[in-house]
Amino acid sequence: MIDFASCVGARRLLLFHHDPLHPDAFLDALHADARERWAARGGDPDAVTSAMEAAELGVEGASGEAVLVPTGAAPRAQARL
Repeated sequence: MIDFASCVGARRLLLFHHDPLHPDAFLDALHADARERWAARGGDPDAVTSAMEAAELGVEGASGEAVLVPTGAAPRAQARL
């Protein structure tokens, strides 16, 4: 996924998974690895975010900026994608 995102010029990357049996430690390690690989390709590691259960992804305004909002989160808990 990192290679594809880099090849197409993606500025941000949202990771997700489909296996509910993956423990949090596995997902945290996957996220850390993706951030390192993204940075090695010249990207900003803060632009790699992991999806969260019950979070919503909204695209705002003409700029198309995406914002990941955990359900019930305070505004500062939003992650800009």
